[in-house]
Amino acid sequence: MISARISALTARVRDALFVAFLTAPVIIALGLTVFYPIIDGIRTSFLEHTIRTRRDPFWNNYQNYIDLYESGDIETYFRTTVTYVVAVVLLSFVISFLLALALNNRLVVGRNLLRGLFLISWVIPTVVAAMLWVWMFQPQIGVINYILGEQLNLVEDSQNWLQHPRLSMAAIVMATVWREAPLMFILFLAGLQSIPQDLVEAAQMDGAGSLRVLRHITLPLMLPIIAIALLLITINSFQMFVVPYIMTGGGPVGRTTTLSIAAYEAAFTDFNTGEGAAIGVMWLVSLVFITLIVNLLISRTER
Repeated sequence: MISARISALTARVRDALFVAFLTAPVIIALGLTVFYPIIDGIRTSFLEHTIRTRRDPFWNNYQNYIDLYESGDIETYFRTTVTYVVAVVLLSFVISFLLALALNNRLVVGRNLLRGLFLISWVIPTVVAAMLWVWMFQPQIGVINYILGEQLNLVEDSQNWLQHPRLSMAAIVMATVWREAPLMFILFLAGLQSIPQDLVEAAQMDGAGSLRVLRHITLPLMLPIIAIALLLITINSFQMFVVPYIMTGGGPVGRTTTLSIAAYEAAFTDFNTGEGAAIGVMWLVSLVFITLIVNLLISRTER
């Protein structure tokens, strides 16, 4: 009896050691590439760490955070980031969901080809996509001004979108939606195809129209997927750096300076790594807070 218990305990220890052996490389890699940079960034945010002064970093009593708060810059960065993220998420959701509904219909001719074409922007590297939109928004030779200006007379023929105080935000939102919307489209299309057709056909036989089917069958069954898609696109948009920086560099006059651009400029343009780390920490805390809220909403939809 005792020997059997010892054998069982030995087997459990052996299994635990084997699991630890398999997971140790992953834990070490995550610690070196994720957790250590986060901890070091938090530590740096509390230091007076400016490369230009060539002084050793020292504790500055939360001065980096105090300076950001008193100057009002962090409030501006948050407002710009929230505006950018909300616009990207809403437009991506509407466009992706409508396209998924349309291309899930068997009556649409060439729907497989259209699906492939819509996914091209997701395959293109983000840097290339941003450069493509910079060219499209060129005042003299850009295709946007050609269509909206010369053809439709909606804007000036030589409108400089990327240097306009209001239009610059619209420009980077359009480019980001074009780049990120296919992710939501794939999720929505997969969700629509997973809905049992028996439910849809039964509802149609009972006299339910397309809108009622959408409201009472499609949307309730799609809620978990919609929540996950919104979470992913929110995170991607919140941490997006390449598209806004390449297209506008945060201009004009800081109108498109998001938290990511502000952290980069503070650390690598002004060489104030302490302030850049402080912005990054607030950026990270905000992202974690948003993620927790969306996860809470997802858990409620799954009940």
